Amino acid sequence: MIVSLWRWSHLTLALVASLFLVVAAVTGVILSFSPITNELSSFHPDDASKITVSDLVSTLRENYQEIIEVKIEDNEFLQVSVITEKGEFESFYADPRSAKKLGNLEPEPIIFSFSRSLHRSLFLENTGRILMGIVAFLLLLITVTGTALIIKRQLRLKRFFSKVTYEHFFQYWHVILSRGSLIVILIVSITGTYLSLQRFGLLPEKMEASHAIDFDRLKDFPKLPIDEFPLFKKTRLSEVKSIQFPFSPDSEDYFQLTLNDKELIVNQFNGKIISAYPYGLVHQFSQLSFNLHTGKGSILWSMILCFAALSILFLIFSGFKMTLKRRKGKKRNVLKKEECTIVILVGSENGSTLLFARQFYEALLRKGNQVYIDEMNNYGAYSKLEQLIVITSTYGNGEAPSNANKFFDKFRKTPPNQPFQFSVLGFGSRSYPDFCKYAEDVEDLLKSSNLGSCIHPLFTIQNQSQSAFDQWMAIWGEKSNGELSIVSNNPSGNVRESTTFEVVHKTEATLDPSNTFTLELSLKRKLKFQS
Repeated sequence: MIVSLWRWSHLTLALVASLFLVVAAVTGVILSFSPITNELSSFHPDDASKITVSDLVSTLRENYQEIIEVKIEDNEFLQVSVITEKGEFESFYADPRSAKKLGNLEPEPIIFSFSRSLHRSLFLENTGRILMGIVAFLLLLITVTGTALIIKRQLRLKRFFSKVTYEHFFQYWHVILSRGSLIVILIVSITGTYLSLQRFGLLPEKMEASHAIDFDRLKDFPKLPIDEFPLFKKTRLSEVKSIQFPFSPDSEDYFQLTLNDKELIVNQFNGKIISAYPYGLVHQFSQLSFNLHTGKGSILWSMILCFAALSILFLIFSGFKMTLKRRKGKKRNVLKKEECTIVILVGSENGSTLLFARQFYEALLRKGNQVYIDEMNNYGAYSKLEQLIVITSTYGNGEAPSNANKFFDKFRKTPPNQPFQFSVLGFGSRSYPDFCKYAEDVEDLLKSSNLGSCIHPLFTIQNQSQSAFDQWMAIWGEKSNGELSIVSNNPSGNVRESTTFEVVHKTEATLDPSNTFTLELSLKRKLKFQS
């Protein structure tokens, strides 16, 4: 029941958020290249951590008549606003070492600005921002429910990163990519939710700096050259957001430095700090959340975010593919259960076992049998029951699949009231310690019925082997005085080519508790194949 709840929650959340998540993921992939483009741009100051404010100011004063403002933009380019020797006001991108003009201020490429607006608000302003904030939170819930399902699938948290049993392509890579991108998707969803809540005032906001300055106490002596200010000499350009220069030589005017963690008012004559306003932890956490969510300042992290966004797109697609596969086996019965002598009950977590059961069901129909197929949780009274076939996988630590977890209670409450034959087919993987344990438990339950007789002992199938399933079909047909065949899974009708293998290694069956052996084979020529 708990697994069903997790799976239902996971699917419901994905269905609700899927369209918005696709938009967010596609735009996220595009936006992940924005920091990379900025880092590789010729405007980007690669050595900002080595240059001091003193170095920068000194160089600017040598090249320009007056400096108005210095700003480090979100793209990390150095923007300066100056009065040139010709008396003209200019703003441009500059080289922090030489103060030379690198280029004019340019708008962000349209693909990034368009994607950013779509990513943040769907072009719906506040309504869109609320929607995308909700989507970020839903992504967080989807990640949590998905993690719970993986833990259940892998039996326990310690086995979270253990080998994944290959059932089919989408199932396998859904689990692999979920685990590989889990931490990054959690970070993206948490930071996205946090930034949205903060924007709408539902969390503590970044405080605007406020300064109480006693202008009467400001002094214009002793005077020091700007490049000798102790504060400017120890402050690195990488710590700076902006520097506003004094408008006049009056003592009431000052430098205003906006740093990553605080804002400073600085005496323009001696470089002493007049007032300091630390932003606090909220501001720093907000900035960290923004950087983690956008990849700002790191090519490596931007590439990881790109991988996570691509993973989300694949997880959405593969998740729906798995859902459709589970639904595919849930076709309607041709006959009503009251008319049928053969009943097939199926326990399947991911839909694969159900597809095998449908093959068996259709083979029986073609032979003219009166047969009914259903999930194990739908067990009830069958008035004409002669043969009961249970086909089930085992989930987690020897437990029932989610559509079979009520079967024991229902069978004990309403056991068959006429003699019947039964057989149990178990699907599982020997990668798990409780191989086909639930199928064993079902057989024990059926054996406890006074009216039931076993057609043949429990038959188990490793990793959904079609050949093993065909073998079971043949055995069942022989025991039931009928020959069964299934429609080929090779719809093209092409004859499959045989090839030669070399035996590299083998184990002895007598040394294995399950009386099985392993062959390690090597191809003598290059060949693409699927087991």
